[in-house]
Amino acid sequence: MILSKQNYIFFIIIKAEGHFEKDPSEARQEIDKTFKEKYFDKIDKYGNKWYSRINEKNEQIWVRVRDGKITDAGVNKEPRLVDPDSGLCKNIKGKK
Repeated sequence: MILSKQNYIFFIIIKAEGHFEKDPSEARQEIDKTFKEKYFDKIDKYGNKWYSRINEKNEQIWVRVRDGKITDAGVNKEPRLVDPDSGLCKNIKGKK
């Protein structure tokens, strides 16, 4: 796994909706499992590549990649489709 910033994993792991609530090693394992070509979804209008998979709890684990580096990752309690603007993150403000 290549993160775009040193210690970026600690931003991904916080107690907030859409983030991992696990310890860093468990979150890294989930991200590594998801960042594989077989889980590639699509490229958004900004050029980010989105990867996702459904885990054993029926949650959607997603990873955003830019220039070959992971720039964000998270968990959706309910799976969703890739939005052209916000990808698999929470929809951007003003968009339903």
